[in-house]
Amino acid sequence: ILLYTGGFSPIKGIEYIIKTFVTNVKGDEYRLIILGENTLISSGYKHIIKCILAQVIGYKYMGRELQKIIDLDGRIKCISVIYELSDIIKQSHCFISYFAIPHANLALAENIILNNPCIAADNEEAREYTSNGEYAMLVAPNDYKEFATRLNVFLANIDYWKNAACKGSVSLSKLFDKENNISKFQRVLDDIMYSQN
Repeated sequence: ILLYTGGFSPIKGIEYIIKTFVTNVKGDEYRLIILGENTLISSGYKHIIKCILAQVIGYKYMGRELQKIIDLDGRIKCISVIYELSDIIKQSHCFISYFAIPHANLALAENIILNNPCIAADNEEAREYTSNGEYAMLVAPNDYKEFATRLNVFLANIDYWKNAACKGSVSLSKLFDKENNISKFQRVLDDIMYSQN
């Protein structure tokens, strides 16, 4: 079970992930779980306008294209966000994150903390959470061919990346430890207060 938690936001790389899974990950034993809404297709006026634009001027209605791919591949399942993320992580075998635009990637950190092997786009945030790629496989961002190749390498070496995540779990747990962070914050506040006296 490959887990993706980015929903259907284009900036989180959903197009790369779905197309790579369908075309490059062979075997009925694999599943891709997409955590998000149950459909990629807009509703109401947005849907109608996008359909008209697609037919008249060839507008790329990505949601509809990806929905067709999902509907044709029974290995892909979409589940709503009402489920507990930690329970889903524990039931999956690896985590896929392929952000097209870098931003905070807390799901990557949470998966490493829970010892789930991870593959992610190489960006500043992913480097921070993976100790520069030590705890998870990092792949060049926005490069479909590279991602497809590296995903198969990742799956073939899943035990190695499981061990890497286990190694990173300890340091990331400390980084996100509530009590530790409260005490750091208190020290900063104390320093500010005493420096003003």
